Amino acid sequence: MQYFPKDAHHTMTAVINEKREIVHWYFDITLANLDVVVLPNREIFVLDEAELLNALNNEKITDDDYRLAKAELDKLLTTLTADNNDLLKRWEADFKTLHAVI
Repeated sequence: MQYFPKDAHHTMTAVINEKREIVHWYFDITLANLDVVVLPNREIFVLDEAELLNALNNEKITDDDYRLAKAELDKLLTTLTADNNDLLKRWEADFKTLHAVI
């Protein structure tokens, strides 16, 4: 399942296995190469921070792009660590509905 929230700079993909269990949630911060993975136990991994910095240093992205990606990451991590992420809440409700019909 994929989510593209309005007025946000990230997307979320929920990966489900053949047993209809969540494998992980994958947040992709757009406009730059920065990703966040959340496991079912809510362990959080930030990926590609070195690549983001490298893109800035090699002028593949602007300072504004870099700051935007880092600000989006900070907002995302705040909601994830507080267990208050709107997309995860939405996914939980959607998955219950989907699970009931498949």
